[in-house]
Amino acid sequence: MIEPGKRREETMAKAKLVKLEGQVNREGPVSAVARRRRTAAQPALAAGLHLGRIEMRAGASFSVRTMAGEVVTAELAHGVEEAFAEECLREARPVVLSADRGGKVLLCGALQTSRSVSRDGEDGVRIEGTRVEIQATQGATIKVGRSAVKLDRQGAVKIVGNRMSIDIAELVRILSARCELP
Repeated sequence: MIEPGKRREETMAKAKLVKLEGQVNREGPVSAVARRRRTAAQPALAAGLHLGRIEMRAGASFSVRTMAGEVVTAELAHGVEEAFAEECLREARPVVLSADRGGKVLLCGALQTSRSVSRDGEDGVRIEGTRVEIQATQGATIKVGRSAVKLDRQGAVKIVGNRMSIDIAELVRILSARCELP
């Protein structure tokens, strides 16, 4: 029935609008949580490598903010150590991300932004710095040929070798509760 003073097209448009509003979702009512999940779905990374910074760890996965500002959940790629990822988190080091064929985001490594240990052409290694510190929880050993310096967690220091020379230009002071010389 056409309402008085209205054109037929207006009345039919209103009837269609009323019909659409009155339709019920066949899947049932959509909860607010499900709607939020759908709208807050993880953004997909395009093919290639992406940079980001780890913001948080949750179990075996990491929350990473890409340089574009998106937050993605990433897992460690094969061969990437958990301790390395934790270090990247602590130091806010830029990490390299990639997506696998299934769309899962993988943390593949980190971007090196400072100098590292230098190596020469003969496989020599040089560590340079104002202060160099090596920390170990169980022990540390420096070996060269048949000689070694060993340090353990109880405080014992052992120097092993065939011969030993000590060249001191000044005073030598030995402080010990007990000293044995053969």
